[in-house]
Amino acid sequence: MKEQNLLDESSPVFNMAKHNVLCSELKQLYVAITRTRQRLWICENLEEFSKPMFDYWKMKALIQVRTLDDLIAQGMQVSSSPEEWKSRGYKLLREGNYEMARMCFERAGDTYGEKVAKAAGLKATADRMHASNPEEASVARGQAAEIFESIGKVELAAECFFILKQYKRAGQIYLQCGESAIERAGECFSLAGCYKLAAEVYATGNHFSDCLSACLKGELFDMGLQYIQCWKQVTGDQYMVKRSKEMAKIEQEFLEKCALHYHKLNDNRAMMRYVRTFDSMDSIRTFLNALECLDELLSLEEESGNFMEAAKIAKLKGELLLEADLLGRAGDLKRAAMLIICYVFANSLWSSGSKGWPLKRFPQQEELLAKAKSFAETESSQFYELVCLESEILLHDLGNLSMMKQHLNASQRLKSIRGEILSARKILDAHFQVNSSKYVWENELVLDLENLLEERLSEDEVSIETLMYSWIFWKAKIVHVFEYLECLETHDLSEYASYGEFCLNYLGVQRHLNNLNAIYVLISSDAEWLREIDSRYIKRIGKLSYVDIRQFISASRSYWSSELISVGMKIVLVILGSGKLCNELYEKIMGGLEWNDSWNNLIKDLCRNVASNNIKVPGELSLKWFLQEALVDAYSANCEVKLRNDNSAIGELLNKLQSRRPSMEPFLIQMFSKKDEKLKGEASKIRIALDGEGDG
Repeated sequence: MKEQNLLDESSPVFNMAKHNVLCSELKQLYVAITRTRQRLWICENLEEFSKPMFDYWKMKALIQVRTLDDLIAQGMQVSSSPEEWKSRGYKLLREGNYEMARMCFERAGDTYGEKVAKAAGLKATADRMHASNPEEASVARGQAAEIFESIGKVELAAECFFILKQYKRAGQIYLQCGESAIERAGECFSLAGCYKLAAEVYATGNHFSDCLSACLKGELFDMGLQYIQCWKQVTGDQYMVKRSKEMAKIEQEFLEKCALHYHKLNDNRAMMRYVRTFDSMDSIRTFLNALECLDELLSLEEESGNFMEAAKIAKLKGELLLEADLLGRAGDLKRAAMLIICYVFANSLWSSGSKGWPLKRFPQQEELLAKAKSFAETESSQFYELVCLESEILLHDLGNLSMMKQHLNASQRLKSIRGEILSARKILDAHFQVNSSKYVWENELVLDLENLLEERLSEDEVSIETLMYSWIFWKAKIVHVFEYLECLETHDLSEYASYGEFCLNYLGVQRHLNNLNAIYVLISSDAEWLREIDSRYIKRIGKLSYVDIRQFISASRSYWSSELISVGMKIVLVILGSGKLCNELYEKIMGGLEWNDSWNNLIKDLCRNVASNNIKVPGELSLKWFLQEALVDAYSANCEVKLRNDNSAIGELLNKLQSRRPSMEPFLIQMFSKKDEKLKGEASKIRIALDGEGDG
């Protein structure tokens, strides 16, 4: 100003501290001047304060001074164009000044902009009041949504309806938003419970997981299955190939959930519709095994031609005949034949109402054995002979001693433990059925008992010697069964494995592994021998009944002990009864020290295999001791007769028997009370012996 000679000499010197307010006002003046679009009007009442600046502007010819009147006021009014109002409205809209923006759009005559501003204002109001006043917020948001929808702002409208939880309407509006909003539309329909519509929408956008999820929620299982089948047909598409692994996982999860749904409803037929579409047979096996749906898995394996796998399932179910049939179809004819033999064997002993030995006929027995032979025909000649032999033994009734001995010889040659034990037991039973008066008496000391057995049985004859040899042979085999049971506790089964197999087959039991633990599955769950086991210890897996190793060993020992005792007692009765039916019995019984072990082993077996807790009748244990001692006395008397060549030993024996009469009387009374006529007969023989009738 000095340079232009505009500075008044009387003006004060500028002082920052003193003129600070002036600086602020100058800044405001600067803003007003620089922001003016056309002209700036400054209204000033006190010229004194503004004079220096006005004088300066006048000197620069920058201002005009007017006196305010109506004409000036009219001149000041410069109307904005509609475009200017519209532009200002959008500017205010962007800045969030919705009400002012609405007024600008109104001045501009822009109805669309006015509605946009109004809806945006309502939405902003709803957002602010959402927590403090949810009801009014919902009203405002609803109004905003309606306006947005009416002017085509569909995405904003859908968003408002979504917040209002009007999901179906929101979904319908999102469908108007193009492909980018497909997933959002599907979500809305799903939340609205419109699962079919949701699945269809998801499917159009290739949202596979969401589509199947909607089908699951709406229990639209068939619809989901159809989508899966459709997707599999277009796997050549590059997009589908890229997602094939992910799709397979999604599909499998869906199918499993569908199958589980029907399984819970006990509708396994419907369940299998989905199981059959699983991605692999392994996944089918895993799923059905977990649900213990063995029938369905077996059927599917069989349909697929997986006969060996099907046979394994049949074994788990305890269905021996089905397992055998499937093994035959799988080409494992040897195992198939032996399974049928095992089935016939167990059912010959434990069919309904049976109490075990002896073997009995049952329906289809011959037909089943014929099938076993047909399976064995394609195997080795030795195996075929073995199957034929065991079939004959199972079918052969008592009566022909010569045939029984032939069966025993063939069993020894073919190493058939089952054949040996059954044949020996049948020979023993044949001895017991012969009246002791018809026993053949050997006049000479016989050293070759095996040859004697061959000779006597071929002539359909029996003797005390053949009885004892048969007992020794059979008993030795049963002792091996006990040794197997003992080894079973230590898991060292190699030495007596064949006897263990016989024991399991005889009792109608299969050994399975359940989580690496051995369990013993009961093929005949109502077998008599199982009465030794408390029902609490007989457990179930599906349709199978089973016991653990301890219960099996205990019950098996009890059964075989009772068998040893039963047979041993019959031998005692035969010997005692025979002794009095013929006065010269003890001269006829072959002697010699060779018999010592045989007699003593019988006594030991009868003694050691009778546990006191197995005795049901008071005094029975002591009675058996008396009978055992009587047998020892009989042997001792026989030896003395041979050595002294006189009959004094016979008298001593009778005296000993008489001395035991009081202790044995209760047992005899009990035996006489039985309905079994044969048992009564044996008791009569003992009573005759004790009464001393027929002394010579």
